[in-house]
Amino acid sequence: MSATDVNANEDPIARWKMLDEAWVEQNLVIIQRAFAWFMETGEWPEPRALRRRVLQAARNDIDVQRIIDTKPAIPGIASELHPRYFILGGRHLVGTREAVSLLNLLVIVTKRAVDVYRNGTALVVDSSDPDLVKFFPLVFHGMGTNEAERLMRRLPQFVAGDWPSAVNSGTTRDDGWQLSINEGLVMDFDDVGSPADYVKRQVDILRRFAASAGAILPQHQDGAESRTADGPAFVIMPFRELWSADTYQLIVSSAASLEPPLRTIRADKIFAPGRITEQIVEAIRNARLVIADITGLNANVMWELGYADALNKPVVILRQHTAEAPFDIYERRQVLYSSPHGPAEEASLRQHLRGALPSTP
Repeated sequence: MSATDVNANEDPIARWKMLDEAWVEQNLVIIQRAFAWFMETGEWPEPRALRRRVLQAARNDIDVQRIIDTKPAIPGIASELHPRYFILGGRHLVGTREAVSLLNLLVIVTKRAVDVYRNGTALVVDSSDPDLVKFFPLVFHGMGTNEAERLMRRLPQFVAGDWPSAVNSGTTRDDGWQLSINEGLVMDFDDVGSPADYVKRQVDILRRFAASAGAILPQHQDGAESRTADGPAFVIMPFRELWSADTYQLIVSSAASLEPPLRTIRADKIFAPGRITEQIVEAIRNARLVIADITGLNANVMWELGYADALNKPVVILRQHTAEAPFDIYERRQVLYSSPHGPAEEASLRQHLRGALPSTP
């Protein structure tokens, strides 16, 4: 038995990595076709759609659903029995020639995220940042304008399904995007030098999270009722406003000061691969309580609040003193606060959280 075999037996991540690499080697054809689909559409293909693409290429010997179902699951990370999409990460694409440009762009953006975070200038990476733009010619060399623009559009979509990463999916606009920096993981990618090095950092993070990540992953709906009794509170709020960090700290501190402490989770703190919209829906379903900050009447916040209401989830609504409340929830009890917040506001929110959780002493 080799040293590698011994390590794989002792280390579930090492064993998973061996199986994952073997799966990639055996399924390069379908991986290439799935990636081509993603680059064309900006979405990872559904199994049926990918099967049609394979049949059109006269490859009747490829069982798409079996390949998807046998993709090795990351230890400690919840996975669907029959995934709805064929999602690939950087580790699956390092050896794929067609993905070289996207992965090189990912490394450049990651290096910039580390610099931005270290300098404390912001918690976002902007595609118009001059210190980022100056490296684009290295990636776009030999590309036409349309190809380069498409590559730029695909990066936020790729990051959304490739966990763990230094950045999260963010906001897009006609001329580019902003990606939020993942504060908990960004420094794990310090001085990353290549796509292969990037993947190695991901594996190191997975090894660290394997034993504990399941505590904050979105769960599937089956049996959800048995989990919500001691589940976390899901926080709905804008992430990138000037006041967001202070408000989130107010929520986390107030919840943690309850007896027993109430765990909180926000969408950008869900460290798991997958489609962010589906993860939010699952997290709301499984939440013991929903905490929603409606300051600014953010469209996503209002949609998620409506979904929580439809599920009859207990909801605590926050709003800054200077903000307006829409007419349809104006009469609902709300926690008013100022930013930066003070001890009185933390005490007020703590009282409202107790009231929303009758079982909490």
